[in-house]
Amino acid sequence: YEIAQCLVGSEMCIRDSWYWYCNIPRLGAVKLRRLLAVLKSPEQVYKAEASLLKEAGKLTDKEISSIEESKKDTSVYREFMDIKKKGIHFTYPGKEDYPDRLMHIYDYPLCLYYYGKLPDDDVPTVAIVGSRQNTTYGYNIAEAFAKSFANMGIQVISGLARGIDGASHKGAMDGGGYTCGVLGCGVDICYPRENIGLFTAMKASGGIVSEYSLGTAPHPVSYTHLRAHET
Repeated sequence: YEIAQCLVGSEMCIRDSWYWYCNIPRLGAVKLRRLLAVLKSPEQVYKAEASLLKEAGKLTDKEISSIEESKKDTSVYREFMDIKKKGIHFTYPGKEDYPDRLMHIYDYPLCLYYYGKLPDDDVPTVAIVGSRQNTTYGYNIAEAFAKSFANMGIQVISGLARGIDGASHKGAMDGGGYTCGVLGCGVDICYPRENIGLFTAMKASGGIVSEYSLGTAPHPVSYTHLRAHET
């Protein structure tokens, strides 16, 4: 489907309004959740009057303006169509490919961007993460563990960082298993660049996922910055 096909005048269908909703500038996850708690869906948020939005989300005038301006910004619609051409998938709570496991945490992501496929909820899964300044012994052990898990049919999840994370992904692939990298930046950015081989291989045979919008650069305070407007 394409968002352009769902537009009727200024109205959006619910399945595509999630992309607009998750990309409203200067609106943090806490306030997005407040709005959903009252208005139930991004489509209803899109249709709501400013006074209702302000009351439901405890929003400032600037945040109300940001919502209204985002409705007129056609670049978000073009971007939505472009990600499909790049092989990037977009999902959200309630969609069939959104991981059910995530719904059991209190601050589950309101959206996910991913390459490849997401972990199977019905398959045993293990996360292996560790130091970027690892020893050779640590690297080898992480790689060996991941390979053994893969041989047993266990999915291996890590962060695609240098060091132990990279060793875990490599071991899982060497074991012929599934591995998924969870990024702290946009899914369209490979960081560190030294992992471009892993990144490319996992796009084809595993998964790469992020809750951050495309183009979000890796940065130690990315998570804090994106949540800065939540209080």
